[in-house]
Amino acid sequence: MLIIDTRSIPPDRRIDAVDRALAQVAGAPCTVTHQVPDGASVHARIEHWRFGPVTLVTTAASGLRMRRGRRNRRQGPSAVMLTQCVRGQRGFAQHGRRQPVAAGDLVLDDGTAPCELAWRGEGADRGVRVDREALGLPAET
Repeated sequence: MLIIDTRSIPPDRRIDAVDRALAQVAGAPCTVTHQVPDGASVHARIEHWRFGPVTLVTTAASGLRMRRGRRNRRQGPSAVMLTQCVRGQRGFAQHGRRQPVAAGDLVLDDGTAPCELAWRGEGADRGVRVDREALGLPAET
């Protein structure tokens, strides 16, 4: 299901629209900062499909930084997400570890922990999020 395609949204309304769409598919509230060059506009295309405890997400967007803090993670359901970077380079930080992520790389996001994901320029990824209860894993795993 298409969540957002900013080509149909005026540039001055895109930031709020993209923020709402990212919050909808992130699985937990997060803070978003857009990182686009001067004169460029924010853009994104996000698709989302839910199959019971499993969610598939594809994202293609201009540069951004997403942070999920301790307070944010408590507001959303507990989940694990495996994401593949399709285009661009980004950084991912969680559990005190920062790692670069390039096209083709996989990232495992522990939805019970704070994290940060950022990229400059164009980026795209696809991922699968599974509710922790469906996996039968305790939060400590």
